[in-house]
Amino acid sequence: MSDKIIVIKNLKKSYKEVNALRGISLEVRRGQIFGLLGPNGAGKTTTIGILLGLLRPDSGSVMLFDQEVFYSNTKQLQKLKEKIGVLLETLGLYEPMTVYEYLMFYARLYGLLESTAKERVCEMVEIFGLSEKKGTPIGKLSKGMKQRVAIARALIHNPKLLILDEPSTSLDPVWQRCLREQLIKAKANGTTIFMCSHNLTEVERICDYVAIMGHGVIKARGELKELLNAFEKQITIEFETVSDLKKAEILLESSNFRVVSKQRNSLVVAGRNLKLHQLLEILYTNGVKVHDTKEHFVTLEDAYWSVVSNE
Repeated sequence: MSDKIIVIKNLKKSYKEVNALRGISLEVRRGQIFGLLGPNGAGKTTTIGILLGLLRPDSGSVMLFDQEVFYSNTKQLQKLKEKIGVLLETLGLYEPMTVYEYLMFYARLYGLLESTAKERVCEMVEIFGLSEKKGTPIGKLSKGMKQRVAIARALIHNPKLLILDEPSTSLDPVWQRCLREQLIKAKANGTTIFMCSHNLTEVERICDYVAIMGHGVIKARGELKELLNAFEKQITIEFETVSDLKKAEILLESSNFRVVSKQRNSLVVAGRNLKLHQLLEILYTNGVKVHDTKEHFVTLEDAYWSVVSNE
């Protein structure tokens, strides 16, 4: 058995004159939390639709759980979907049903035994703070509560693969934290997670691997640390005197460091794999007095904006 849960090869999809996907390829490994990022219109939702069999690609291939997906084979699609938990931006809740009725309906739909289903529903309503609302029709809940019901539905059967589109929408910070904890717990129990999110802080906290899309193509990808290291970091150096600053600027530029800005008493140096100790060694060796330093480590937000702002 392969360790790859999702394999997408050269996937293309067009809507009339709009090329939503222009030949994307990606892999998601077993037990990974994979974050797919990109602005609206980048192709993320189309990718999810194809993974779930809601859309047919124009060309390319998709493999799930070591099986190539055949979009005309409804039996195969149904079998695959039984292993998948789904949360889409459009929640698709049955609002006349109570929270308990709705989650029990899905637990049975996924084949859980009655006793197991009841146990699992009780667990989910407790985790997501819905115990007092389990007899309430879903249509009478707040947006945040509806989102929590939809998350509970996606997790109810302990899926092998969890596909999430903007999972933290409408959640306040307390429930965003709860969501992160449950996703990390699901991963520890063997669930592979594929998520699209505009919440970059959330992605940076939990994702192992990130891909950034734009205009139907993958613009950047990699394990999170590897991806961030590919972008420039900055170091600000403050000096005791203006003469120290001028001397430092000449020394650093002659040593192939790039000074990107200069203020009255400080320089900002930028570069990939920039090391503070290397800068300080050059300056101290040449008698330059440094007052203070500050390193700006690249965040996922920095990397994201660097990619999408160049489109």
